[in-house]
Amino acid sequence: MKTNSKSAESNGKRKLKGSAKASNEYRGNNDFPDPTVLSPEERTAQFGRLFLRAVERRAAKQPVD
Repeated sequence: MKTNSKSAESNGKRKLKGSAKASNEYRGNNDFPDPTVLSPEERTAQFGRLFLRAVERRAAKQPVD
């Protein structure tokens, strides 16, 4: 099978796409989970913080009538 990716050729694996690529990350060594993966509660809290910061920045740019 021929691929365009040099990295896929060099390690002898076929290149994964989309959800297969994402799910493949969880098949390997689960002793050390990815620290960037957040629980739903943490993700919601982080979104809230980032959203509020963005709103505050935007409000600071707007001239007050």
